[in-house]
Amino acid sequence: MSISLSASVEHLSMTGVQNGAYFYYCTTVDSVIVHKPEGAGLPLWYNEEFGYSTVDSIIITHDLAGVWQWDGSINFTVNFVSIAPTEPFASEELYKCPETSLVIPGQSQHQPDFTYLWGAGETTQSLQLLIPGNVFVTVTGACGEASDTITVINYPIPNLDLGEDMENICNWDHQTLDPGEFEAYNWSTGENTQQITVSQTAEYSVTVTDANGCKNSDDVYVHFYENPGIEISTVSVDTVNGNNKIVWNTNIPDFYNNDVDIYRNGTTNELTKIATVPYMQGYFTDEENSSQRTWRYAITAKDNCENHSNISLYHESMKISLVGLIGNAVKVEWTPYTIEGDQTKSISSYKVFSVGGFGESWIASEIATIPGTQTSYNLPLTNDSLYVVGAIINEGSKSSPIMALSIIENPVVTGLESIENIGFEAYPNPSNDGLIKIQGNGNIEIINSLGQTVLYDTVVENKTINLKNGVYYVKFTNENTIYTKKIIVQ
Repeated sequence: MSISLSASVEHLSMTGVQNGAYFYYCTTVDSVIVHKPEGAGLPLWYNEEFGYSTVDSIIITHDLAGVWQWDGSINFTVNFVSIAPTEPFASEELYKCPETSLVIPGQSQHQPDFTYLWGAGETTQSLQLLIPGNVFVTVTGACGEASDTITVINYPIPNLDLGEDMENICNWDHQTLDPGEFEAYNWSTGENTQQITVSQTAEYSVTVTDANGCKNSDDVYVHFYENPGIEISTVSVDTVNGNNKIVWNTNIPDFYNNDVDIYRNGTTNELTKIATVPYMQGYFTDEENSSQRTWRYAITAKDNCENHSNISLYHESMKISLVGLIGNAVKVEWTPYTIEGDQTKSISSYKVFSVGGFGESWIASEIATIPGTQTSYNLPLTNDSLYVVGAIINEGSKSSPIMALSIIENPVVTGLESIENIGFEAYPNPSNDGLIKIQGNGNIEIINSLGQTVLYDTVVENKTINLKNGVYYVKFTNENTIYTKKIIVQ
């Protein structure tokens, strides 16, 4: 049998061909002669249109292009193509946004017969590029070859600036954030405008998009000052006048030039403002008589933003009294020193002090340490005239304990079987006009709050004395009694 072949014929051997192979030929080739593998047995060819054939070689023309099978074991495809590679790049330069990758195709219309070889040795249809520079590619097909070079250039990054972090902005001074003029904005708050106004402490960020579609981000931390408030350190005794002294720390700079409001519980047990004093004073002495009752105190502070803090946790002062026991024994009792709901502070113990004489030096001597759960102590026999209890406030491991003193209130009674048998009285107490009536039989000594004797006299049944405003101690002495009583003239 003779076969007439066209002028352009390609020969293909099946030797070494893998199953599923593809063969592409340009349309300038009219036919392909496919030969069976060397050393193979009887040939067997199959094509859906051609059917089966048992010849040593098969002629595949344009009409018979497609999938063929040799001997049932090798499927191969012969295709005739008519498109050659074109110049890969349409321009000499290509721009992209910084920090973004760019996919560059080797051909705008890929054909199955095309192969690619990029400058760095890649053989993919396209190249993903992050770093700018020159890109070279050669595209090879059955009908030809094309090469080209393009330069990839980064656009400038969008230049935005939200400024430096902002600290301690007054919370009434809202802040406007503006990164500059761009095509689009995406704020962390969800807003999409060029400017936003903020009033809450937070870190704010924005991503902008410029006219080239490039993005960049910036953030800024805005801290709005919040009044931290202050707490009372102690409610202790003012040893000059015997009244309660409210003490606080003076180490917060934002309060230095401002005031502290003092609150005290009134008759309805509600806190009422009683005074305003400079913060740096560090204390306030309450002139209200504190000898016969306890008071609750709280404070607030104004900061440099003109904001007042919340009312602090209250401190409740101690009241002490002496109770005569059988014989000459005397017991000192006191109400607990109380701090409202603050679990970081606790009363670890109480200390009982005695003050020799009538307070001339106000140097107290510790005579006992009592557990914080106990509120009484049996006093030893002594000639001391004044007693005071100190509450040890433990503020945790990071702070040293501090002590709040009770009012120096009650004198000791000695030589009496019963405290009711004194037979001495000084009234009214307090006095509003300076006149004090003394009843009893014995000697009296009037001592002011500085420990100075202002009067010494003898009383027979009764006597009236006139004193200036202040705190005094009346020492009464007779044959078997030494008794001291505090009186207040206001």
